[in-house]
Amino acid sequence: MAGPEAARQIAKARKLGTKAGWPDIEIIWQGRAFFLEIKADSRQSDAQKDIQRDLTRAGAPYAVVRSVTEAEAALKQSGII
Repeated sequence: MAGPEAARQIAKARKLGTKAGWPDIEIIWQGRAFFLEIKADSRQSDAQKDIQRDLTRAGAPYAVVRSVTEAEAALKQSGII
């Protein structure tokens, strides 16, 4: 998604209360939270880095992944799967 459609989706998400920089996927499993930020070819924004710092300081596992294999490894490492 890019261009005007991306801008519309971002505006819609912000109206619903989405915070800039929030991870793409959040998993709540057996009383624990785990966060995944998915990146294809880009880098994390400053807002994403700030959120990552805050979540990891709070003790939440957080991973930046670039493939399904990396996501699976991160989930295994955290005990989710």
